[in-house]
Amino acid sequence: MQTVNKKQRIESLYILKAICAYFVVYIHMNGNHPLLMPILGIGTPCFLSITGYLLYSADHERERMKCIKWAKKTFWLAVSCNLLYILAYYANGEDKLFTSLSFHVQNFFFGNQVSGHLWYLSALWQALLAMFLIIRYVPRTINVLPVLFLVAYLLRVYWEPFHPGTGALRNNFLVTSLPFLATGYLVHKYEELFLKKFNVLVCLLVTLLVAYAEFFLRKHFGLRYSYFLLTSYPLVVFLMFACVRYKNFTLPLLGKIGQFHSPNVYYFHILFMGMINVFFSPLWPNELFALVVYLVCLPFSVCFNFAANSLNKFILPYLKKITFRQQSSELN
Repeated sequence: MQTVNKKQRIESLYILKAICAYFVVYIHMNGNHPLLMPILGIGTPCFLSITGYLLYSADHERERMKCIKWAKKTFWLAVSCNLLYILAYYANGEDKLFTSLSFHVQNFFFGNQVSGHLWYLSALWQALLAMFLIIRYVPRTINVLPVLFLVAYLLRVYWEPFHPGTGALRNNFLVTSLPFLATGYLVHKYEELFLKKFNVLVCLLVTLLVAYAEFFLRKHFGLRYSYFLLTSYPLVVFLMFACVRYKNFTLPLLGKIGQFHSPNVYYFHILFMGMINVFFSPLWPNELFALVVYLVCLPFSVCFNFAANSLNKFILPYLKKITFRQQSSELN
């Protein structure tokens, strides 16, 4: 049995992340291909679970430092993305800049953002802060946090259809981000024990079959379909374990996209959907439309990463240096 080297990069997790970024884009195209629908709901949960996996460390102090560092980074990313979408909507004739302050504050902290998909960023930094407190004061409760996903599932299937506009009850840190952060964390913590006792490929195959059965049974009996099925949770878990078990599996291009660009695809694909739609025939399938949007996001992501790295490496240190010199001269 292969054991996991804690310091080794797990390429397969980034490949999974690249695939899940496509699922997110496809969902926002209202994609409904029957062969994809039973597995589409794993996109955002896998993003969160991979973050939780990378968060885990045998050193709790290191975990807490990661939580604070990542929460700060995600908070400012959420602010920046919301401002970018405000400007984009304003340029398109939609004035969201001068909406009431209370509207922006409520949206920023409780789910829907200027662009609805950005709930993920606010929910993530809040969940990271929650994990900081949990790791510090009640670390054993992490073992039960994944159960909270049931609340999100029940809200999506049995509440939202009858109460439109209540997505923020589900798209928040408590019932979506926190349980999946904890899931990835626990996968990392117990990976060696699990991989010794279970055949991960058999578990994954059985869960896939059950997911498709759930989807077609719900459809057969006329029950409301949700992208996130009840079986989506174990599917995420076994996909994570499969990635860990076959950590050396590599597809270099997808691995690089997953590591460096899949988050940006998630954040910015909505910007490109409207522009690309102008050139797209309504007869073309959503699968192709989603792929084109995905691919167009990649060069933008390269430029965005370059700008962000330049800001962090050169511009901010230079500004700090100038500020320090001014302060020193004033003291003298």
